Amino acid sequence: YIVVVFFAVKLANKFNMLVALIGLLPNNLFIASAISYDGVVTAFLLLATVLITNELLEPEKKITWQSTLGILFAYVIGSLTKPVYIVMALMLVFLGKKKFENRFQEVVFKLSVCVVAGLMLYAIFKPLPAAGGDYQLVGNASFLGDKRNVGTSFSGQISYILENPLTYTKVLLGSMFGMLWDYLFGGDSFIGYAYLGFKSWIWTWVCVVVAFFTALFSEKNEKRKSIGLKYILLNLLMIFGTSAIVLTSMYVS
Repeated sequence: YIVVVFFAVKLANKFNMLVALIGLLPNNLFIASAISYDGVVTAFLLLATVLITNELLEPEKKITWQSTLGILFAYVIGSLTKPVYIVMALMLVFLGKKKFENRFQEVVFKLSVCVVAGLMLYAIFKPLPAAGGDYQLVGNASFLGDKRNVGTSFSGQISYILENPLTYTKVLLGSMFGMLWDYLFGGDSFIGYAYLGFKSWIWTWVCVVVAFFTALFSEKNEKRKSIGLKYILLNLLMIFGTSAIVLTSMYVS
């Protein structure tokens, strides 16, 4: 975690203070200190986000194959244990044509990104034999589900969503914005060290204020760049979409 976040901060250039803040959040430090794959997920997705943001900040600069491999490698490693996060890599599909040498390179690049993301999402329901126990259950997905609740299954939950899209959308949005409200204005604590204890919601706002400062701060006479309104809106959509997919995957399983 330390090594990967170090390179994320180093490569961030103009926004390295913000990346350092994210890397040093109490939640992330606690996750990194525990024996779990979450530290790998957090670190590599942070690195991938830095690499793609660097590309968005320079729309006229051609993307190199080294940069492409670096971004995809970081996204894939960060999503191996939680494949739903690979959807974040689809931001690459919206890179402008000026980032490529020609139309052929652009098509191959974007098609490759979609294939990688598609295969990783497909592996959720059709894992490779190397996945062990999960592979044995592929033939009958109706047995996959939360063992604490008799009668639940992947197929059953998915069927319910498809049969009741409006009801599920209401449940999903209520959960998402309810959690956000509780973290920012309610009694739920976001900043904490899991079973070692949590801080009050006031500390969440301390982090928010510090995050705004690190995002907006710049040295005197330093020229700042922006990714532009298009990519700002796409990033917000990606964040919302990824959050919805994560909660949906938890609901389904």
